[in-house]
Amino acid sequence: MSEEQKSRLELVEEIQLLKKELIRERARPLPQAGAGHRVLEAAVEASLSAMAMAEPTGEITYVNPAFMGMWGYNDRTDVLGRSIRSLAADPAMMEDVISTLNTGCGWVGEVDARNRDGSMLTVDMRACMVKDRNETPICMMASFLDVTENKEAEAERERLISELQDAIASIKTLKGLIPICSWCRKLRDDQGYWKRLEEYLSENTGAELTHGMCPECYEKYMSGKMDMGSNGHSSNGHNVNGGGAEEKKTKQEDGAEG
Repeated sequence: MSEEQKSRLELVEEIQLLKKELIRERARPLPQAGAGHRVLEAAVEASLSAMAMAEPTGEITYVNPAFMGMWGYNDRTDVLGRSIRSLAADPAMMEDVISTLNTGCGWVGEVDARNRDGSMLTVDMRACMVKDRNETPICMMASFLDVTENKEAEAERERLISELQDAIASIKTLKGLIPICSWCRKLRDDQGYWKRLEEYLSENTGAELTHGMCPECYEKYMSGKMDMGSNGHSSNGHNVNGGGAEEKKTKQEDGAEG
C-alpha cells in the first residue's frame, strides 16, 4: 500500500469518527432548565396570544391555554400529535406555510381555520422555524390572533360602501340649459324630442310624480264651483231647490182655504 493510499484511508477513518461524535452530541439530553427557562415557559403559558409549536414536519408538540380557548379545546391531548395542517380549512395552504418555514423564511398572513366544532374562524398567523446553534431546525413556532370579527365588520363596511356607490350612481341630476316651450311648457330632451314635464322629469331623474292641486289653482278653478253649489245650482245649471219652494207654497194656500 502506498503512502498516498494510507493517507486517504486515515482521512476517511477520521471523518467517520467525527460523524459518530456528532451523532452522540446530538443524542445527549438537554441540561436541566434554569430559572430563566422556567420564567420563559411560564410567560408563554400565561400569554394572552395563542401560541403553538410543532415538529418541522408539522406534528403539534405544544399549545398554550390561549390556543386551546381559541380553537375550542379543553385538553391538550386532543390536539397534541395532530398535524398543524388539520387546523386550516385548506390543508394545502398550510402545507405551503410549512414548506416556506423549512426554507428558513418566516411567514405572516391570514388563515381560514376550522374550530373544533367545525365552525370557521379567521386568524392572523405569524410563524417561524426555530433552529439550534448549528442552524439545525428544532421546531416551528407560531402565534395566532382571532380576527374573525374584524373581517366580518370589514365585509359589512364594504357591503355598505358598495350599496352607497350604487345609490349615488343611480341618482340623476339635471344641469345646464333645458329648452322649454313658452306655450305648452313641454321640455326638449337631448335627442330633440319634446316631452311633457312629468315625462321628462321621470326619465331624467328617476322620480315618480304624483298629481295634486296647489292653493292658487284650487282658489282659481274650484272656489267658483263650490259657490255655485251653495247657492242651489248644480254644475249643469238647474235649480235644485226650486221644486221644494213651489210645493211648500201650494201647501200653505191649501191650509188657508180650509
